[in-house]
Amino acid sequence: MRNRVRALRHDTTDVEHQLLPVSWDDDDNLHCLVNGEDIIARPEEGDHLLVLLAKLAARNIRVHGCFDCRYFAMSGMSIDAAGTIGYCIEGKLGQWLDIKNDTTSGQSSCDAYSFGTDADRVMERDRFHASRRHLGPYQPT
Repeated sequence: MRNRVRALRHDTTDVEHQLLPVSWDDDDNLHCLVNGEDIIARPEEGDHLLVLLAKLAARNIRVHGCFDCRYFAMSGMSIDAAGTIGYCIEGKLGQWLDIKNDTTSGQSSCDAYSFGTDADRVMERDRFHASRRHLGPYQPT
């Protein structure tokens, strides 16, 4: 996971964009520093990312990451394994994915980020798959 997450703080009067520093300690705890407060997701609380998201949501902070981007796609195997690794399909219509360069973690974020619902992600994934039908069998790059 990168050492920062892109977040959007929703207060009653305005919206503030922040990059929040995150780090792991030797006890496998995930720390996120928000306005001087160390928010900690511990392994015994469950999935680190989900625990952290819940704790941030309780503080009116919504994290923007690949996991809720319209261009993030995961393989069936990754979903079945409750994984967080997927592919960025933004700008990839009509192309094969480059496993090395297009693989990303659901916790990451980039400048191509565009919030998407599950339906948006399905639509983008279907467009992506349809755009590659003319390519024939997969040829690794």
